[in-house]
Amino acid sequence: MGSVGRYIFRTTFGAFLVVLVSVTMLMWMTQAMRSVDLLTSQGQTVLVFIGITSLIIPLLVLLIAPIALMIAVAHVLSKLSTDSELIVMNAAGMSPRQVFAPLLAVGLIVSLMLRQLHLYLPQEPA
Repeated sequence: MGSVGRYIFRTTFGAFLVVLVSVTMLMWMTQAMRSVDLLTSQGQTVLVFIGITSLIIPLLVLLIAPIALMIAVAHVLSKLSTDSELIVMNAAGMSPRQVFAPLLAVGLIVSLMLRQLHLYLPQEPA
C-alpha cells in the first residue's frame, strides 16, 4: 500500500472511530437515562450508576460499528470526490482497485474487531 493508500486508510479509520465513539456515547446516554432511578431512588453513587450502565457499551458497539463504517466510507469517498482527489488519482494511473484496497482493509479490521467483541460477550442461556 503506497502513501495514497495509507492516506485513504488513515482517513477512513479515523472517521470510523469518530463516528463510532460519538454515536455509541449518544446511544449510551439515552440508555443510561432509563436507569437514572437507580441513582435517585436507591441512593447509589455515580460510580455505581456509570458502572452498571456501561455494561451495555459492547452491545452498542456491535450494533453501531457497521453503520459507522458505512458512514465513514461514504464520507471519505465524498471528500475525495469533492476535493477532486479521485480524479487526480485516476489521472496518476491508480486503478479503482488500488483506491478500494484501503477501504477493504478498514472493513476487514472492523469485522475482525467485531468478531473478537462478539466472542467476548457472554451468550444468553437458552
